[in-house]
Amino acid sequence: MRTYADRVATVSATTAPKTPTLPDMVTIAAAVLLALVVLDRPWGLALVVTAIAWEVLEKAFWFSRTKGIPIAIGPEAMIGRPVDVITACKPDGTVTLSGERWNARCRGGADVGETVIVEAVERLTLIVTRSRSATA
Repeated sequence: MRTYADRVATVSATTAPKTPTLPDMVTIAAAVLLALVVLDRPWGLALVVTAIAWEVLEKAFWFSRTKGIPIAIGPEAMIGRPVDVITACKPDGTVTLSGERWNARCRGGADVGETVIVEAVERLTLIVTRSRSATA
């Protein structure tokens, strides 16, 4: 059974920025040399400067665009999310969250098919409560 830390490490490894390798750096160096040698004097230099400026502006754009997006991993991201009960929680049962099955504990109890809200996460168990609309 994979632990939460293993799952986070897997997600981090697949979404981490790629470090340039030697073939990547050689390809970039070859492209710069070709631009400077093959094209006429002002155009090769203009192409290289334009490519560098494009990269800097692209990085700045994506950095500013994604700065306000909250991190969507970890137990904190689960709190407050609605989940569906798939085995009755009286008080322990099973729920689905984003297509994954989780063990759940609901003090008030919940029947199959009800939607409950995640209040906390204790190891691999979600602590849930009935949604306000279900209790009203």
